[in-house]
Amino acid sequence: MPAICDRGRWQHRIAAAPVEGDHVHVLLDAKYSIGPDAILKWLKRWLGEELSQRWGKPVTSWWAECGSTKPVKDEQYLNNVYQYIRRQRTLPMAGGG
Repeated sequence: MPAICDRGRWQHRIAAAPVEGDHVHVLLDAKYSIGPDAILKWLKRWLGEELSQRWGKPVTSWWAECGSTKPVKDEQYLNNVYQYIRRQRTLPMAGGG
């Protein structure tokens, strides 16, 4: 996910995919000139390309049409979101980030 965020010129904070889940959580910083729907579209596209390279193309798509894009507007909410995503992690990440 950090490489995907670099590609979009966003700052990656944390990402997780729960073991028994069917979704991904991503927390990143982006400039206001980029709308959240556009970020979601590019994240899905680029991550889907990476997944397909690694495991082959799926029959339909890697992604559902939906997705949540909530802006983080204050430090308390940022900390809550970060900790929530951290608890969703399935494997330890190098560097603790």
